[in-house]
Amino acid sequence: TNVTITGSFSNAIRVFNSQGIVPGKPVAETYGTAGLAAFTRRPVVLAHNTLINPYLHGNCSACSVQPRGIWLIVSAGVIVSSNTVVGPWLYGIDMDSEASFCTITNNSVTDSLYASFFVEMQCTGNMIIANTARQTGANPHQTCAGIHVDSYLNSVVANDFGTSGMCVSGLAQGQVYPPALSNRFVDNIAPVLDLGSSGRDGCGNYATENRAPNGSYAMVEDFFAVVNSQH
Repeated sequence: TNVTITGSFSNAIRVFNSQGIVPGKPVAETYGTAGLAAFTRRPVVLAHNTLINPYLHGNCSACSVQPRGIWLIVSAGVIVSSNTVVGPWLYGIDMDSEASFCTITNNSVTDSLYASFFVEMQCTGNMIIANTARQTGANPHQTCAGIHVDSYLNSVVANDFGTSGMCVSGLAQGQVYPPALSNRFVDNIAPVLDLGSSGRDGCGNYATENRAPNGSYAMVEDFFAVVNSQH
């Protein structure tokens, strides 16, 4: 907590294998009854940190190092709260490869070159609540610049993404992911919510009460509405 990091060509903070999640195994099988109790009592907490990267500029899609402000990978139960992440980073806060049951709340992310918040494959049960994202310059991925979800059973609630959009997709940065399934987008501010163009992107996702910055309901781009629900 209360750390300031200025300047990084890599990742400012990385949490790896927190609490010992075993890839391919359910959490209950990994921990057992006693282990689950300990898991809920002793989460990793990242709070009140300031991460500033003044060096990375331009389109970094071909970078050998993809810098993230905060990177959670193969982790569970991490609490990320009240951090200030100032880019340009490729991703502001990245939940990657089975980062699950994490709470991401009250963080401020400015200037990400891809997505301010990225929920990658096999990340489930995450709560992304009451965060803000802002872009001071152009982002070639504006539709997904607020949050990009490539996983399942995550909740995105009461965030203010400003002019940056929200999206689900089975494709990101040229890579193929499993489709995004049964995620919830509720009461967010964003100009657009893109629920994908086919089942390859996602299905069973639900959205309600999302609004554009001007107060109107956020536009939902969805060409596969049969398997997604919007209100």
